[in-house]
Amino acid sequence: MTTPRELEYQRTIVEKLREPDRAAAAEAKAGRLPLPSRTPSAADAAHVVRLDCDRITDWDSFHTVFAEVFGFPEFYGRDMHAWIDCMDWLHDPDGEMTSVTVPYGCALTLQLDGVTAFAARCPEQYAALVECVAFVNWRRTTAGEGAVLALSYFKSH
Repeated sequence: MTTPRELEYQRTIVEKLREPDRAAAAEAKAGRLPLPSRTPSAADAAHVVRLDCDRITDWDSFHTVFAEVFGFPEFYGRDMHAWIDCMDWLHDPDGEMTSVTVPYGCALTLQLDGVTAFAARCPEQYAALVECVAFVNWRRTTAGEGAVLALSYFKSH
């Protein structure tokens, strides 16, 4: 059974995908809104989230860690489709899909600590994380918006 909150979430997703961000992106491209600065500043440091990959050992812990770090809602579906949906709301503090937000036009850098051991221990989860970050960005850029996620890590071979 679908709860009223889940129905509202689904309606909000449909509305979000229709116009507001696309319209803002079009306005920025047309020069009617200021584009975000490409020069790094001290404020950019606020857009970094560090993730301790040593805490991830399987799918359950993967979703638990991300739900804790990003403050996903109680009804978070604990699969990669739900993960993508939550991460796509990083620009909308009113969306209540994540407690971590960044200003429109900015990207959040996800700093993966312990990624070498994580990739060896959980190759499926590691590959899914990289693929889904790329998908979130692809979906946004094909809609005329900027990327919202960047990965930062050093993986030794």
